[in-house]
Amino acid sequence: MSQKILSYDERLKHFSLELVIVAINNQEKPRPFKFILDTGATTTAINTEITDHFQININTLPTVEVTSIDNIKNYPIVSMDGIIFGESGPEKFFRLDKVIVLYEVSKVKKYKSQMVEKKSYVNLPNIFGLDLLQMIKGKVILDFKDNNFLLEW
Repeated sequence: MSQKILSYDERLKHFSLELVIVAINNQEKPRPFKFILDTGATTTAINTEITDHFQININTLPTVEVTSIDNIKNYPIVSMDGIIFGESGPEKFFRLDKVIVLYEVSKVKKYKSQMVEKKSYVNLPNIFGLDLLQMIKGKVILDFKDNNFLLEW
C-alpha cells in the first residue's frame, strides 16, 4: 500500500494534494497540479488552467449535464491520464474518461434589496472526486487529533 500526505488549509478548511497529469485528450505535457480532495463530489473536475496548459479548446469538447444544488448546466468533459505520487515516486497510473471542465460559476448578489444573478468566470479549484478515489481503491484518513491526513491506495 502507498500513501500520500494531504495538506490541510486551515483558512479554507479543505485538504489538497498534487497530482501529475500526464495527458488530457491524448495531448501529452506532464505537469503537477493542485487538487482539492472533495469526497462529496461525485466526479473529478479540472479548471481551465489545465486545459490551457494542454492547449485544449473547451468550446470543441463534448459536454455532460451537471446538476448542482441550484443549477443544471452542461459542462465540457475530457479524458485525463495521470499519476499519483507516493513518497517513493510514481505509484499509481490512472485514466478517467469523463472529467468535467469547470469554468463558470453563477453568483447571486444583492443590489438595492433585490437578488440578482451575475455570471462570473473564475478559475475554480481542481477537484479530486469520488470517481477517482474509487478507481484507485483509495482510503482517506483524516485524524484531527494527531494532525495525520493521508490518502492511501
